[in-house]
Amino acid sequence: MSRQVEPADRIFTAETSARVDFSDLSERQSVKLGAMTRYVARSHFQTWEQLQRMPDFDSLTGIFTPLVCLEVEATDAKVRPGETLTARGSSAFGKVLDGAGNVRQITRDGLHELFGEDDQRLGSVRFVNVFTRYDKDPAKRKVLEIPAELGIGPLPTRETDLPAAEDLIDSERLPDFTESSGGVWHYEQTDPNRHVNSLAYLHVLQEYVLTELFHAGAPMDSLWIERACLVFRKPCFRGEGYRRSVWQRGSTPEVLGAAVFKAGDPAGHPPAAAAALTLAHHEN
Repeated sequence: MSRQVEPADRIFTAETSARVDFSDLSERQSVKLGAMTRYVARSHFQTWEQLQRMPDFDSLTGIFTPLVCLEVEATDAKVRPGETLTARGSSAFGKVLDGAGNVRQITRDGLHELFGEDDQRLGSVRFVNVFTRYDKDPAKRKVLEIPAELGIGPLPTRETDLPAAEDLIDSERLPDFTESSGGVWHYEQTDPNRHVNSLAYLHVLQEYVLTELFHAGAPMDSLWIERACLVFRKPCFRGEGYRRSVWQRGSTPEVLGAAVFKAGDPAGHPPAAAAALTLAHHEN
């Protein structure tokens, strides 16, 4: 007799389809890394929307689940413009423990893959969201059990493997590239949570890394970024300045660590977001 799965340990599966947008395809007719989430996000987030209504974005009250980790991969496989793409994946509740074994965060962890009409795999996205409350008091923002209104039990048994910013960058040494003037977050990079959207970090880091590699002599006619893992520590807001830094990670030159720092933070302060970016080369 099989053991009954506790509601908090339930695995949610989903499948969604959408026609690929021409602007999301590269010159090689592959779905771009930065566009991958557009086709798999509904597969991940519709499960949550079925369990609980959307947050009140007007008054910013109640519980919401911001992204704390995003892993994106693109295979560079070719698809036709206008082709229907299918996202398939699963998500589940989890918990992050501190060093003493106590619950530090409750998560929603989902892995979703994207396929073309011939079932060719085009890429994947992993979303890790954490439960939190809209509140100015950090202690009151913490959510250490699944909200009772979801009716699925207080705690999952599954533990979430969540990287930290320091796992992605070599902050113990000076970066290989760093900018002095930096940039500024603007209106079109924000979302209804009233802070900078997670994909904006990926876009500004991609641009900076590839620009610096070009100035260092790298071949931009063949180089591209095939995988990115991002960790979000601290939200950024419209009108705030930022600066970016890049590190080569150890003996693997194809993987770079990158970070976005708030312009007003002192030297040595942890970044607002960090990333590991994996480089690849086209043969022709």
